Amino acid sequence: MAPSVPRRRRARPVADAPIDQLVRRAHDLAKGWLLALIEDAPLQDTPALLGAGLVDDGPQLCEIVLRALADDRELRRLDAGGPLRPLAARVGEMGGAGRDAAATARAIDALAAVLWAALRQELPADDGELISDLAERLALVCGVLRVAALEQLPGSVSADDDIRGATEPAHPSPTDPSPADPLWLDALEEAVAHADGSPLSLLLVELDDAERVVATESAVAATAAFEHFAQAVRRAVRRHDILVSETDGRAWIIARDTERSEAHALAERVAEAVGNGVAWRGAPLIASVGVAVLGENGATADELIDAAEEARFAAAASGTDVAH
Repeated sequence: MAPSVPRRRRARPVADAPIDQLVRRAHDLAKGWLLALIEDAPLQDTPALLGAGLVDDGPQLCEIVLRALADDRELRRLDAGGPLRPLAARVGEMGGAGRDAAATARAIDALAAVLWAALRQELPADDGELISDLAERLALVCGVLRVAALEQLPGSVSADDDIRGATEPAHPSPTDPSPADPLWLDALEEAVAHADGSPLSLLLVELDDAERVVATESAVAATAAFEHFAQAVRRAVRRHDILVSETDGRAWIIARDTERSEAHALAERVAEAVGNGVAWRGAPLIASVGVAVLGENGATADELIDAAEEARFAAAASGTDVAH
């Protein structure tokens, strides 16, 4: 049997992860993070790392990241407006990154690597599903840290401004979930449950070069690219669509009363809008869009998400803007 197309799955909380054992080792984990940063830093930067706050606050940050792996309530405490957001926003500062976006990303990567190594020591080697679920969840939590940290840099756009973009008027509805909120999935499940035979489509839009933009550009340049992506998607959707930003370069569109041909036309408008305007390194930004239709690609929210993921992956792999 041929292997299935690899695709990202929803990062659910992993309640049976060995979190408590690792929380008790939070100081050791913070020490490991510090040693990893020192190992990669020039010798002259070592004193700055030791005085960056990691020694005092690193253990608490490690603990809250671990707890967010197992519980959505803990993850929401890291979201915009949550009580732990200010601490999450200091992850780059703790890692000695100062106001540099690429250095902030490296500090978060180092933290993730240390936590992952500790988790693997506690996990049974033969439980592939648990290992996969934890890897995906850790990536999600570290993504929340990255957004929190980048908001503090010059020229950044607050996550509170969501994917509509800071310069455009918002048209919220009672069903609009907030960006980076895992509860947006409830909106999709509700839309599926109340479709009652009406057409419903789900679109996944992803900026192909998002990770390289963050890793290679200044905070100002990266923010400009992501802001253009956000505004382009917002302009292309219709007032009755539900639009949610999962990350800076990844968005979902719940298109109610929309059958396949209309969803495909919407996907093409989104991809075209992203490609028009701001260029990155001399070329247009490129977004891949996956389309899934209720009934044709699945009967549940999970099945629609998987189908949209697979279609977006197929679009990116084939070099086309839209796949369905």
